[in-house]
Amino acid sequence: MLIIRVTIKNLNSAIIKQNQSKRKMIKKHIHKTVIKHHTWRNDKHDELTEIYSSIAIRSIGFGMIGIFIPIYLYDLGFAVQEIFLFYAYFFIFRIPLSFIGGRIVGQLGPKHSIAISTIMSIIFLSLLISLSLVGWPLLLLALVFTSANGLFFIALHTDFSKVKDKKHGGKELGWLTIFQDIGSAAGPIVGGVIASVFYPEFSIVIAIFALLASLIPLFITNEPVKVHQHLKYKGFGLKRHVKNFIAISSLNIQVVSNKLLWPLFLALVVFADQKYAKLGIIVGVSVFIAIFSAHMFGKFIDNKKGLYLLRYGVAMNTLLSLVRGLISTTGGAIAVNILEKPVILSYRMPLVKALYDSTDNYEGHRIVYLVWFEVYVAIAKAIFCIFLFILCFFIDPFEVLKLGFLIAGITGILMLKQNFSTLRP
Repeated sequence: MLIIRVTIKNLNSAIIKQNQSKRKMIKKHIHKTVIKHHTWRNDKHDELTEIYSSIAIRSIGFGMIGIFIPIYLYDLGFAVQEIFLFYAYFFIFRIPLSFIGGRIVGQLGPKHSIAISTIMSIIFLSLLISLSLVGWPLLLLALVFTSANGLFFIALHTDFSKVKDKKHGGKELGWLTIFQDIGSAAGPIVGGVIASVFYPEFSIVIAIFALLASLIPLFITNEPVKVHQHLKYKGFGLKRHVKNFIAISSLNIQVVSNKLLWPLFLALVVFADQKYAKLGIIVGVSVFIAIFSAHMFGKFIDNKKGLYLLRYGVAMNTLLSLVRGLISTTGGAIAVNILEKPVILSYRMPLVKALYDSTDNYEGHRIVYLVWFEVYVAIAKAIFCIFLFILCFFIDPFEVLKLGFLIAGITGILMLKQNFSTLRP
């Protein structure tokens, strides 16, 4: 642990000294936006600035390769069933690793934890880019990838839930979503075109540099939470949160459907050629359109209309899930993608805002609360991927993709089982 602290401290110093001008530029532009749209704030502007800017840069990096990972594995010769198994490993490993991630965040703080997760993400991308040459086992890739991802999200949730404003958290979540979506929109377009014109490996290399750049804004201010925490799980009262964790787990089943099943389906069933470029452009353009919804939805949530937004989102999500398996043309894929992005925001933002609000009720157990949330989510997604893997023994894998949409749409109804205090009528 001491070695990790020293390493991160040295990394911190190097980043601050070598990238001072870049950091000031990022801070100037993002900070200006934050102040303009957060007039109720007297402090914590810097923390929000860091989160917004870092997540935007990181999203560009992961956007360039994230949605293409299952397609890249398929192009390397892995069957659809093996890809399901890879993601099953990914989520199974996440269950115990969430507790380790929580301990790291408690000891080092969310910012330093994000730095560690970024380094681990770069290691994963390095393994991925050399997979065809070395033949790394999928178990190893899944372990490294989920370690990085799990640590990042526990740290991000801890950081944002701590610095957000409770009364205006919907707006702040809206802006966080906008900055994330800007990166998520640009990344697939750039990554898809590069992968099609050159090779997918080129996109991975550029993604690595983007992830490194995302570390630059993180250390403008100190850690927002107390470090050297010793997490106590005993006496937390897990049972009272089960309904909410199930609702959030249902939300994350939709994430698997959107980021694993849908890209695979489009690439293997709908697009005959130039799949990287077509998929990247479709995803990127649809995300740009959704950006205009994020700020408006944030205002709805702050005006106590989050529950109505959630109900609308769940209903529309179920309908779109039924339609997805019927798509067979590029035009249909574009239509579904344009429609689905605002729908995703309409059910995701109320639940995530409610989750962040709930952490304020457990100030001494904030990280413990978020660790248990990650564990429940990992269990749900692991079960989903294992089920799809087993189905491939009995049904054609391409039909399993269609069936996966249907299952995700039905389980999405469980999002309405939430019992968050901020979403009560």
